Amino acid sequence: MPAQEFNLTMVEPVHPFGPVGNGSIQGHSVRMDNNHVVSKSGEKGLIALWNTTLTADAVGASKQYLTAIDQQVDKFGTTLGSADRKFVQELARAINNRSVVHKPGSTARPQGWDPFVQVFVWIPGNLFIGPMARVDAPKGDAFDTSARFIIAADQYSKLQNADTLIRKYLTDSRKPQYAEDAYADLAFVARTYLARAPFDANQWTWDSGRNLPKIKGA
Repeated sequence: MPAQEFNLTMVEPVHPFGPVGNGSIQGHSVRMDNNHVVSKSGEKGLIALWNTTLTADAVGASKQYLTAIDQQVDKFGTTLGSADRKFVQELARAINNRSVVHKPGSTARPQGWDPFVQVFVWIPGNLFIGPMARVDAPKGDAFDTSARFIIAADQYSKLQNADTLIRKYLTDSRKPQYAEDAYADLAFVARTYLARAPFDANQWTWDSGRNLPKIKGA
């Protein structure tokens, strides 16, 4: 049976989690958000990684990551219903076995595409819940180095390495090993860390000069 052809280019999706509300840091009420450690950016982050593998015909590099998503999506604590989670699993498998492939210029999307992209871009192991506005927030699509004070050491190390490899791959997409190794690190995080790091006010302090919070130690 011939492969089904679709447009598999990603654009930034909304996150698949419930609202995180507000928190309090040293008496200041702050609006919370889901903070990425490795950027989701279409320029230097997860979306750019995926779209570049499409352009370079190297989608196979994502096999470990898609397998981890297939295996763990039911444990990620998203607001996706069971039908959407099943679509995510089926599409991850279909892309891995190449029964679904990218066709440049196509306008058709495969069934379950939106929830698939949501999970791909917002795996909980790459997220921590914290203030939306921060003194120490990364610039643009930079890696969030302050996360080392929030998340586990091995989790941080894998994400940092993935970020470095993504940037190398985006500089030279003729070397798909960079992409494959980045996806392997992301797969480890997706399999091992099934929840977003929760907000803990004790990990934060208030910068009175900037009138914004920051992570302690950052």
